[in-house]
Amino acid sequence: YLHYIRRGKAEKRNGAPENTYTITFKKNGVVVKTEEVKEGGSATAPSEIEAESNFKSWDKDFTNVTSDIEVNAVYTEPTYDAEYYAPVFDAEYYLNKYADIKEAFGDDAEKALAHFVERGMKESRQGSAEFNVDAYRARYADLNEAFGDDVVSYYLHYIRRGKAEKRNGAPEE
Repeated sequence: YLHYIRRGKAEKRNGAPENTYTITFKKNGVVVKTEEVKEGGSATAPSEIEAESNFKSWDKDFTNVTSDIEVNAVYTEPTYDAEYYAPVFDAEYYLNKYADIKEAFGDDAEKALAHFVERGMKESRQGSAEFNVDAYRARYADLNEAFGDDVVSYYLHYIRRGKAEKRNGAPEE
């Protein structure tokens, strides 16, 4: 105290306490990291979030901190290659076969494909008139041995190899 009174103030030294602020990093509303930062300082983002394939950015700047802030991870919408999924998916067929999909997405082929890839295959939904996963599973014991109950693997096998191998993916008649 005495130094500041006798010399520090005249030397333009700052005698005020340092402010610190809390930076909270979140992913989908869940806290993944909390950091205390001195005023004007920079927080360090969690690298495991930034390494995720569909991570886009953070919604706020945290390089010159002047208050407590909450920073949220922003992600890009995944996109799927319709041509890749064509052996097992036809948007018009899928939208017309399932009323819940049609109601949710209207005629949006991209959203229908995203649903099929993210949920429909797991639910064993039929994505095209030419391929039925249950029929495909029933026809090939070697695939059952390899994939068991991992239903998505049957779709992917047909896309990657089965069609080229002339395996039959058609629905049962």
